[in-house]
Amino acid sequence: MTPLTFRNGISIALLVLYAPLLLLGAFLSKRHGFGRSSGWIFLVIFCTLRILSGALNLAIINSPTSTSLHTAYLITNSVGLSPLLLASLGLLNRAIESIERRAHSVTITPRLIRLIQLLIMIALILAIVGSINLTDAKTDGDVHDARTLVQAAVGLFIAGYVILCLATVRVLFSISSAEAGERRLIPALAAALPFLLIRVVYAGVGAFGNDAKFNAVTGSDAIFLVMVVLMELAVVIIFEGVGITLKAIPKEDRGKVGDYMEMPLTGGLVGKFVGGRRHESRRHGSRRGESRRGQPVAETRYGA
Repeated sequence: MTPLTFRNGISIALLVLYAPLLLLGAFLSKRHGFGRSSGWIFLVIFCTLRILSGALNLAIINSPTSTSLHTAYLITNSVGLSPLLLASLGLLNRAIESIERRAHSVTITPRLIRLIQLLIMIALILAIVGSINLTDAKTDGDVHDARTLVQAAVGLFIAGYVILCLATVRVLFSISSAEAGERRLIPALAAALPFLLIRVVYAGVGAFGNDAKFNAVTGSDAIFLVMVVLMELAVVIIFEGVGITLKAIPKEDRGKVGDYMEMPLTGGLVGKFVGGRRHESRRHGSRRGESRRGQPVAETRYGA
């Protein structure tokens, strides 16, 4: 029997750690929504990738010459950054929606978040194609073209991370306007950003540098453990930890403007928003000069 290597030991640890994290991620996705904008589904995808990565590495022990196994292992290691960035954007999007439900505007809108997610998805496709081409390369030109695709993907990942940081800082100044239970989202995201940074640095050095130690498949196992495995694990634990503490938003109110905790059940999105304004006006009517019949005698602003 072939003796296990340090990388094999890491793979076994991945299987042990990510199996329960996958189940927890599936629970959070069911609770908070499977939508792309919610972000939780990307934690499920990431945990699945890490389990596949560990299983593929162990399968290579018995089939060391299998090109398909090596290609699949390379892909699962190369695309791990994208679902973490997408999950981060999903949490940021939820915080923004919470602020907007209370009729406060934010410079970073959910539509902008979706555009950033599209950028990351393009990077994901480039990373997969580049990894496949790299394993199939037969000439120096093929290797160069494949590395160019990988570098383009990593460049987009880096851009996505920078935009994520800037957007998080911007939303941080408005997080006090979010619903009380949702305000912990931005601190959790801010806590995860340093771990994501180390992971992004590893990907950047591996793509643009010439240091073989930063190769995700054949590089240094110690560096891979510290800069990839532990950093990714920390991010997943932070996200799933905060996910457990969040209340489930009713399915019919996800992604809508207006306070979902107070809006009455009137027909249509506009009716709900107007109803929320009337409810808020009645609650503060005496302070703003509203008459007993609910007719405002002075200008009122929802959520002020």
